[in-house]
Amino acid sequence: MSLKNDFKAFSISNNANVVSQERYEESKDLLTGFPPNDVPTHLLNKILRQSSTIASVVANFIAEQSGDDVLDNGDIAKLTEQLNKALEQKSTTKVPDASLTQKGVVQLTDVVGNSDTLAVTQKLVQEIINSLRENINVKVPNTRKINGKMLTEDIVLSAIDIGAKRPGDIYLSAHPASDLAKGEYIADGTIHTIDSTVGRALNNLSDAYKAAWGIKQNGDKINLPNLFADGRGVFMRAGLTPGVIQGDAIRNITGNVGWRSHGLFTRVSGAFYGVKCNTNIVVAGTVDNSQHSYSAYVTFDASTVVPTANENRPLNVSMIPVIYLGV
Repeated sequence: MSLKNDFKAFSISNNANVVSQERYEESKDLLTGFPPNDVPTHLLNKILRQSSTIASVVANFIAEQSGDDVLDNGDIAKLTEQLNKALEQKSTTKVPDASLTQKGVVQLTDVVGNSDTLAVTQKLVQEIINSLRENINVKVPNTRKINGKMLTEDIVLSAIDIGAKRPGDIYLSAHPASDLAKGEYIADGTIHTIDSTVGRALNNLSDAYKAAWGIKQNGDKINLPNLFADGRGVFMRAGLTPGVIQGDAIRNITGNVGWRSHGLFTRVSGAFYGVKCNTNIVVAGTVDNSQHSYSAYVTFDASTVVPTANENRPLNVSMIPVIYLGV
């Protein structure tokens, strides 16, 4: 159905009696208005065409967008209502709803749902966060345990609880004795009572372990492993049987010496050195004393060619051997 629009444009034909736009803008009447009894019709027609054209365009817009007839009946309130309705309709049709693929108008919501076009309010976001916090706080069932420890309250996990260490582990520590961690003890053979914390931990070790590392119970006493043989710390070395201590040793050194028929040594070198003979020697076939240097006997001293000590050792730095018991 064709909608009715009472607001028509005036003098819009090609040969309408209207002044040109240039002359219209130059007219003094544009600012002051028409004088009494002197109204040029072509100028008046220009004014009527401009105002009526705008009125007609607006009226058409109202009719198309609102779907109502636009009547020239002097009802300003009705026209205002129709104009507002037309503007709302236009904004609704031209600006789409926002989605994941296009921009547009977004509607707020304060209800949790699965919509891809609604936006949550700040209040709803905070409520969701608070709900998650409450759920997290009660989601850990207090009937569960970690290595036998109930989850009814805060717990402290040791290296044993998480499998990082096991009782009986022996290793070298860079920390001084006063700075060892909880559960670490110097493996120096110290004796503890069997009913003490350390004593019980030692006694709970397997029989094979205790035998390998010399942990023995004597009455109500039990000892830590001792990694200080003869008061000296031992070096760790890979082996198939733990706890075996080998004494210090070096590879065998062999050599030989030779001497003249008179039983004196004529030359020594390296780790050997000779003790000179005090007797003059006459070289065979002459009557003169020999100018050669002869030694009555030869000794061996490795310190003349290499650094020596009262033990065999490589270049080293000391660390403390500890046993981890976890208590």
